[in-house]
Amino acid sequence: MIIPDDARSSLADAFAASLRERDAQATEEQLTQARDKAFRSPLLLLAVATMGEPAGDIPPPSGCCRPAARSRTSC
Repeated sequence: MIIPDDARSSLADAFAASLRERDAQATEEQLTQARDKAFRSPLLLLAVATMGEPAGDIPPPSGCCRPAARSRTSC
């Protein structure tokens, strides 16, 4: 899925919240660094993987993301 530019602020907040959840002692500098990750690249892609057998059709994404390509591979 492609993460559009207007969704990067929400992604930045999610990165900071995830860090805070993993490390309650994270400094403001570390939280800022986590947020900054959402803005580093000109294009952000999100890969979604299912481990194991697929559980049927996967519904199209909704909300802030849109599919970049739809494919299923197995390892």
